[in-house]
Order: sequence, then C-alpha cells, then structure tokens
Amino acid sequence: YTSTTSGNWSDASTWGGLGVPGPNDDVSISTGTTVTLTSQESVHSLTIFGNSTLNLGGYNLNVLGNGAVFVLNGRLDNGTEILSSINFVGDGTPNGISQFISGSGGCIEGNGCNLQIRLANGVRLEARSMGGS
Repeated sequence: YTSTTSGNWSDASTWGGLGVPGPNDDVSISTGTTVTLTSQESVHSLTIFGNSTLNLGGYNLNVLGNGAVFVLNGRLDNGTEILSSINFVGDGTPNGISQFISGSGGCIEGNGCNLQIRLANGVRLEARSMGGS
C-alpha cells in the first residue's frame, strides 16, 4: 500500500481506494503526504519517504514478522499526544528473526519526545554503520 493523499490510516481513500493496510502488508508513506493513525495498527514493513509524515496520534504501530523493514527518511510525529510506540514484534524465537531499521535525514518528534521504540518476542537491535565518511 502507498499513500496517494493525506488522511487517516483507516480511510481507504488515503491508500487510493485500495482498502486499508493490515499486518501482512508493506506500506509506504509517499512524499508530500501525512498519514494519521486513529487506532493501533500493524504492518509487515513501513517506509516513510522524505517530506512525508506518519502521525501516530497517541496510538501504537506494530512492525511484525521476519524480514520486516522500517525506513524513516521523513517525519515520525506523535502530535500533542502523551505517548506512542513503534513495536517491533518477532515470532518468539530468540535471535531467530531479522528486522531492519534504517533511514537518512528522518525526524522523530513528539510531545516532550515521549515516543518509544520497543522490541519484543526475540527481536534484537543491532547497530551497524552503513558506510560514509
């Protein structure tokens, strides 16, 4: 699913009338659009392109499963809400799942920076340099 206009995540028109993304879907927030959560949602992969925004609006977003990818090149916002979370959820197998988090020039903003990234069910965070000088 790719956002074609700004709007609520739960509104099919945000996704070009193709329905609403679910836990097995790969989602892209297109340049120039803002997508706002109105409830907790789950996806397999999420890419937030430059000059675009995902507003969590106080809700949680789950990134699920092996091979899941989260790329932040745009803006991840919590609006005026107290707390939101990005939850990376594995299958419970210790060290048995690979998920990738990357980005360039992305921005995480929120009310007092109360935005959490959580790892669960066997997901581990590994920091790697992606090159550069």
